[in-house]
Amino acid sequence: MTRHWMIRTALSALAGSVLAGAALANPIQVGIGAFSTPTATIGFENIANNASITNQYAAQDVIFSGGLYGDTDSGDVGMFAAVGGGNVVAGNFQNQVCTGSTCLPITASFANEIASVGFYIITQPGTTTVKVYSGHSATATSFTFTTQDASPATFFGVQDSAGIDKIVIADNAAPDGFAMDRLMINSRSVPEPTTLSFLGGLLLCGVLARRRRQ
Repeated sequence: MTRHWMIRTALSALAGSVLAGAALANPIQVGIGAFSTPTATIGFENIANNASITNQYAAQDVIFSGGLYGDTDSGDVGMFAAVGGGNVVAGNFQNQVCTGSTCLPITASFANEIASVGFYIITQPGTTTVKVYSGHSATATSFTFTTQDASPATFFGVQDSAGIDKIVIADNAAPDGFAMDRLMINSRSVPEPTTLSFLGGLLLCGVLARRRRQ
């Protein structure tokens, strides 16, 4: 095994990890500690009661769909006080009315793939499922966890080095309604062309140096 071959193999492996390694990762559940300094935190404070929430947070690269609305009910808002909630939360219902036909799953889509996302949620006692789509894949990874209609609100977080495209949140306890607050996002570091050029240049330098010594 020559030194030339060893240098080329090591640098190729390094470049490969930048280009493809992250794509092999899977989403994993994380705690609130992963969001000590989030890139963005959405608290829904600028949303009126019962107002539809869709593209108001496009500047933070988030679009909501499925029927999410502002909720200023003191009972709902109060359950988020212990975790830093404000005066408005977001719910998949209007006018405090929730039925299985109106309280549907909510999708949060990210214009640019993110590294991680987390939020606080309350539901009827039972479980909630979050489907996580990564790397522009049509296949989701599902996480189901226990949630309740009580303070403090339950936290859920997920990260994926491959980049998260969107999440779909569904309450599994009839009538399927939930409220959420403090959605936190950590942006993803993506290798830039200059990084790839540097790796290519490093490989070339290694080859030339080897030739000069021969």
